[in-house]
Amino acid sequence: MKENQLLLKKRIRSGRKREHVKERRMIAEGPYEKLQMDIKYIYIQGERRNVYLLSLMDIFTRKVLGYRVWWSMKKQDVIGLVDEVILKTALLKEVTIRMDNGSQFIAHRARDYLEEIKIRQEFTHVSSPRENGYIESLHSILEEEVIEKFEFESIKDLEDVLERYFKFYNEERIHSGIWFRSPERFLREYQNEKEKLAKYG
Repeated sequence: MKENQLLLKKRIRSGRKREHVKERRMIAEGPYEKLQMDIKYIYIQGERRNVYLLSLMDIFTRKVLGYRVWWSMKKQDVIGLVDEVILKTALLKEVTIRMDNGSQFIAHRARDYLEEIKIRQEFTHVSSPRENGYIESLHSILEEEVIEKFEFESIKDLEDVLERYFKFYNEERIHSGIWFRSPERFLREYQNEKEKLAKYG
């Protein structure tokens, strides 16, 4: 078969390795240092099909920094969402985003982009959702408090509900992990405390 050139050519695999998480539980010492990103499927009854929800959150404050909803989710959506969040939050220099091994996240274009803007990317191990526990918890809460209670006729209906819910989630919903504050209040109090320390030592 070799002599008659009947063998398939060997596939050339990229030698670029993914950096997997070293610590199972992600810990942050301040806002916008450690982020988590993930995708959730949401069923649109009126269309009889799923849409993708791509979310990005800060684990220190539990704040939802941004999200995207559409019928498909590709590497350019990952790039676009990160761009939006950078413009809104002025991310610190030392930023790590943790995500799973979805094709959108491991794509070379997405990885090159994050590397170019000095954001460190780390990947969870396969079948280890607890390593992305904060955003998994967010999506679980969303499932319980919104998705199970509503039927969506269109993607526009879903977008309207998500916009209101994430505003409530960030500004009003209390979280036991941040001393029973909302993410916005916790962030505001943290920043005020930092300013006092800087002013008075």
